[in-house]
Amino acid sequence: MGQLIQYCKDGTVKIRQSDVATFSAGSEEVHKAYGVTWVTWGHHPRPNPESIEQYAQKVRNHQKAGVHYSGGTGLVTEFRGMIDSDPNFMDSVARDIHGNPRTCPWLTKYLGFDPYVFCHHSSAFKEYVFRNVELAIRAGVDAIHLDDPLLVGPSCYCDRCLGEYKNHLKKNHPREFRKLLGKEGVSDIHELTKEMLLRNGCLKSGLDWRGPLGDAILEPDHFTHSVRAVAVAGKTYSPVELPDTNGVFRFRERFTDKCFFEGYPIVYLFRKLESGIKREIELSYGANGSTRWIVNGNIVQDHVLGRDNAVTFMSPGHNKVKIPLKEGMNLVGVRFVSGQAMDSFFLGELPSGRGLRGAGPWRALGPIRNPMRVEPYDRFMLDSTRDFLQAVFQHARKLAGKSIPTIANAAFSYLGNRWACESVEYASVEIQTDAHTNQCSTSAAFEYKINEALGKRICAMGTGANHNHVRVEKRHNLVRTWIAESYAMGHLFLCPIRLWCYCPDGIVPGYEGPVELFAPVYQFIRKNRKYFDGYESVAKVGILYDYFNPVTDFYHANVYKELCHELCRANIPFRLVVAGKNDEKAARDCESLDAVILPETCRVPDCVRKALESKKIIRWKTIGNVMSKLSSMIHVDAASRIMALPRVKSSGAANKAVIHLLNREYDPVTESMAVKENFAIRMDTSLVNRMNVKSVKLLSPETQDVKLNWSLEKNTISIDIPTLDYWGLVVME
Repeated sequence: MGQLIQYCKDGTVKIRQSDVATFSAGSEEVHKAYGVTWVTWGHHPRPNPESIEQYAQKVRNHQKAGVHYSGGTGLVTEFRGMIDSDPNFMDSVARDIHGNPRTCPWLTKYLGFDPYVFCHHSSAFKEYVFRNVELAIRAGVDAIHLDDPLLVGPSCYCDRCLGEYKNHLKKNHPREFRKLLGKEGVSDIHELTKEMLLRNGCLKSGLDWRGPLGDAILEPDHFTHSVRAVAVAGKTYSPVELPDTNGVFRFRERFTDKCFFEGYPIVYLFRKLESGIKREIELSYGANGSTRWIVNGNIVQDHVLGRDNAVTFMSPGHNKVKIPLKEGMNLVGVRFVSGQAMDSFFLGELPSGRGLRGAGPWRALGPIRNPMRVEPYDRFMLDSTRDFLQAVFQHARKLAGKSIPTIANAAFSYLGNRWACESVEYASVEIQTDAHTNQCSTSAAFEYKINEALGKRICAMGTGANHNHVRVEKRHNLVRTWIAESYAMGHLFLCPIRLWCYCPDGIVPGYEGPVELFAPVYQFIRKNRKYFDGYESVAKVGILYDYFNPVTDFYHANVYKELCHELCRANIPFRLVVAGKNDEKAARDCESLDAVILPETCRVPDCVRKALESKKIIRWKTIGNVMSKLSSMIHVDAASRIMALPRVKSSGAANKAVIHLLNREYDPVTESMAVKENFAIRMDTSLVNRMNVKSVKLLSPETQDVKLNWSLEKNTISIDIPTLDYWGLVVME
């Protein structure tokens, strides 16, 4: 495989779309079977001579075999190394608003210490991170990878951060700062306390970390920002507060609730339960009937909504129930069928009059109408994190003596990552694949599209919960559909080699897919890399997206995901147009579009507005409203649940196009695809730049090149497809 390693003229490397990447290094035999070209999470050696030499030898061995090796460091996850390296590590721990240490919720104790998160303003932690990067660079790695780089979500309120923030206010906002000092009756910056900053609203934060609204705790505390849920008949659903919660209602508490569910807008019910109690909950939808959930940590089918819902436990002894609300359906009551007394209630008639108020079905909102503004403290923390990360990368480049690719475990659908990680070139990140539904999902499409719009390529994998589900259930063929979707959208999906698994019950093995099943998939990509590299997606419809849209609660992220899902299902080629940061690029992205979906009250920059003058504008009120104004551009005859994604050569030969055909009909009973046979696809040749088609063939992991029958009538090309398992590539030349 050595001949496959490719360097640019300046000695650097790039991650190409036909590359095959892994989460961590596997055996040489497995790498050869998959055709691996990148290890993206190579970490760093421990700071002792033996470990350093072993790590350097590993890097050399990979490179000799034609595999690029990315090293680096964790940030949120580096508590073990920091504890071992610094006897005064507690001085560097990040703090919440009450002064309590921040911890990493998915990690466990080490040497009796909690998994602390450290502050990026700590000189000791900075030194530790720089040392890790230096150890990796000196071993000769090809790229630098940072795991969970956004240390500030939620914000740190340690003395260092507050001191830096006060200096920031004094330097950048002198007038307001002097007024603040005068209002509090102090004359010196050192006399300005955290309580004074809180009292004047200087420490408001809208940052979230691993959840819709971070650790927003509804206490009688003026610090905590208000929680928004879903609008109903002009009113807002508030989180439900039940008895026995000691006056505190936690709305999707950071990550500790073990919640990996995404879908419809959700309302959470919390109730203190005795450990191990099994409960039934009946959800009443009025005239639409009712359904029961068995609350025992299992996934159960909600027959009314027609989808699976994961119901899991909080700790210790707290249970949460997720209630998805579907458009046009009124959830009128919830009844606890078994268990403690006072179990039945109607929404709006909860004890003490607390709970959901206002009757009527919720209406589907578009994107955030009035986006939460970026609070000054958030801005300060994000700017300082961005500066810290850029300093890390500059240090790496200086040591390497050349430009070096940068990779981060960062979801760019979240504003915090877009802001702080703007200099990062690639993302090696978890994405939601909805494994618990045991069906093909398009939840990842939004993540793929926003990264495409930002010019960043993803080396994707599922979440730890997704991997654990397919590991336990042995849903290997479902994973193949994830791989196909990622590559069809211009990105990568990591090989199933020890992909990390998360289980609330404790540490479990990584997901290791059967090599004999997955190797042909990746070898297909490597063999046909000329039909992957240099191709870009086709789009005739755009969705305008505000770069500074915080998407701080996953309801609004899900609105975009739902729209992306509907467009994919209808075979309408689309792209996201990200405005607000690089508006000239956004205007160029609109040039080839026929129509643009414009969210209500979305801020449209002037140069983008000008580019939209000749376009069809679709005002986004509801998803149904949008879809009613669009029609499928690629028609599939005599077959269902097939997604078609056209891509064209971005430069060089103009008469080259491919259409990725994805079969989305997975049978969870047989753990196989419903193979499609003898169907046709029809599309307007404008999708492939009116190319002069000479030949059409079908490529797939299961078959050799198959010449296809096709016909051209006016501007419509029809192509006959004899068979499709889970993925096929129609090549037009």
